[in-house]
Order: sequence, then structure tokens, then C-alpha cells
Amino acid sequence: ISLGIAPAATVSFLPELLQQFQTHYPDVTLYVREHAADQILDLLEQGEIDFGIFSYTETDVAHTQSSPDTMKNTFQFKQLYSDTLVCAMCRNNPLSSSSSISQEHLEQAKQTRYAYTSVIKPGNLCLHVSNNTNLHQQFMREEGTVCCIPYQLFHALYSSKEFHCIPIEDTEPVICTLAYKKESILSGSAVQQIFIDAVQAVVTKIYTKT
Repeated sequence: ISLGIAPAATVSFLPELLQQFQTHYPDVTLYVREHAADQILDLLEQGEIDFGIFSYTETDVAHTQSSPDTMKNTFQFKQLYSDTLVCAMCRNNPLSSSSSISQEHLEQAKQTRYAYTSVIKPGNLCLHVSNNTNLHQQFMREEGTVCCIPYQLFHALYSSKEFHCIPIEDTEPVICTLAYKKESILSGSAVQQIFIDAVQAVVTKIYTKT
């Protein structure tokens, strides 16, 4: 089975998923490739991967190049969970005493971002772009930056009491989904259902903990 997975899902539940497969399905080989979310549907359509796991908002869907009908006819989507964007920072950041932060104030804050540098470039008030959490934390400590991430990602990566998060006002829910082509070599197979069940079980387990 080949899986394309976005960075947020990689850190939030991929380790648990890999452990599940090693324990319960030792005869099934799982190949994992990390991609930006907007690349995963292309790879699925081209048959280069069997499954994709990524997060999106309704605004993301509105800006996709594929029409909703095309996506609905080509892919099967299974929602795994809905999450909320939060603003992460060090507790010594003055913003940490706020109950929430508006979009306007967020745009004026120094930020770091989780993304591929080929997609988003640092600039203006965005001081750093990468998927390296240690560097994000370093910028938070030394430069007072904030980072907009789904709450589950914050929970997984920023468990230290040194860090804090506050809600972002007027944000859309972030939907994490499992996607696959309706017509593929795995369609209707036992292996396909094994993978779907394993992913859903892992997500349920993690959310029960949190």
C-alpha cells in the first residue's frame, strides 16, 4: 500500500498507524511519502499512490483547480476528524494572556509557518517556513513569533508547559480526510478495507486520549 500524507498528519498520527500495521498486519507493506496537501490528489489521480491523508478548509476546496463534481466522481473521501486552528506561542509572549486573537491582529504578528518552502516563502512578518518543529520553537523563544496550526498538531508537538495556544477568531474548521480513487487496483479489495479500518481505528484511539 502506498500512502501520500501531509505534514500535519505525519506528526499527529502516522507513528501510531505504522505501529498498528507492524503489530496487526505484518504481511502488508506500507510505503509512505510526505507531500504538500495540494499534491496528493494529483498523485492519486495519476495512480502513483493508493491513499492520501490531508487537511483542508472549505476555502481550500473553493480554490482547487478540480470542480466539485469531478472530485466527487473520481475520489472517495472519508472524514477522519474536524479540528480547529489555534495560534501557538511561548507563554512569555504578551499575546498568551489573550483569550483569543483576531485575524487582523494575527496578520500583524511575527509568524512562523508549517509548509513547504516551495509553496510559501518567508517574508514580511513571516520569519520562517519549514516542517522543523525545533526551529519553530526556537523562533518562538528568541523572536516572539506565533504559529497557526491545528489544535491536534499543537497537542502533539508542543506538550511542554513552555508553550501555549489561543483560539483564532472566525476561522473555518480544518477537516482531515482519507482519500482514494473510486476506481483503482485496490478497489473493493480486502487490503483496501484493512487500511481504511486501521486509519479510522488509530484516529479514534488518539482522539479518545485527547
